[in-house]
Amino acid sequence: MANRFGERLLGAGSRLKRSLHRATEPRSSALTRREVDRLIGLLFPTGLGADSLNSVRLALQDHDLTASTLRSVIGGVDQHLSPSPFSVGMSREDLAFVAVGGIDVALDRADRSVSASIIESGTWEPHVERVLRQYLVKGSVFVDIGANVGWHTMLAASIVGDAAAVYAFEPNPANARLIAHTIEKNRLPNVHLLPFALSDRVGFSSFQSAIGSNGAFVGSREHDSLDASVTIVPTLRLDDLSIEHVDVLKIDVEGAEPLVLRGAEATIERDHPVIIFEFSCDMSERVGGDAARTHLDMLQARGYELALIEQPTGELLPIGDVGELLAGWGSRFRTEDILAVHR
Repeated sequence: MANRFGERLLGAGSRLKRSLHRATEPRSSALTRREVDRLIGLLFPTGLGADSLNSVRLALQDHDLTASTLRSVIGGVDQHLSPSPFSVGMSREDLAFVAVGGIDVALDRADRSVSASIIESGTWEPHVERVLRQYLVKGSVFVDIGANVGWHTMLAASIVGDAAAVYAFEPNPANARLIAHTIEKNRLPNVHLLPFALSDRVGFSSFQSAIGSNGAFVGSREHDSLDASVTIVPTLRLDDLSIEHVDVLKIDVEGAEPLVLRGAEATIERDHPVIIFEFSCDMSERVGGDAARTHLDMLQARGYELALIEQPTGELLPIGDVGELLAGWGSRFRTEDILAVHR
């Protein structure tokens, strides 16, 4: 019996040694289809849609199997639809830099949702950039809620000057790491990174990445708090923070905009800041808990005039009657940016 146990142990050790050797030896060809599918099964245990499956297969077959490749593969799949229990940390090899206003912004090559577009085009959301340049001046205080990789944060920092304050709120750890690196590399003491989420209460929320650097709150009914793809993030109210004055407020939090605004009522009443926010009927109701009309009516009731920011030009299209706007909105999933300026 002892001899048979020893033979099995030696056999297992031999198989492990052969597997490690195969995994580390130089390859003359890419992974086989069977190897690729086994790896996909590990990365995405709930499965992938046909389109995602094909793109993941191509990425794994056409590139060396490195940490950066896996980061790109996992980051390119919608985590709401196909959550992965794995995450791969960023390395210096993944970093790229693109300048805005003389500031070198740290970006993630594996991030297909935001960084890749900036690396390719040298800009991000030009319609929002145009409005920011219109309303930010030297000395303005800018608050960027949902700062993502920090592109708009750094654009604002380049405009308002060293004596003014810029606040970047970003709960996604990978994005916050990029913003921190940008601050350190460019020595920006006036840019303040706050790596948590803003909402209408002090507490916590479940946060899940979507594609690449994008992410959002998820309700308790949508995901279990022990889901490996979900991060628990602290939430605070803007009104509870020691920001003495706000001139321009940008909110892009994937549907949680109504929550952020409810937690900023005193700040809005005190300062009447210019507000730029993302708007979607579906996300506003599903994540923010407000009917689309309630969300927009609240701002108008506080004395704000609204305008749709046309893409990609940044032209402002005034919104008079909210009901008329929503009647012609089209798809509930249509997403636009809106400008709110106090009368």
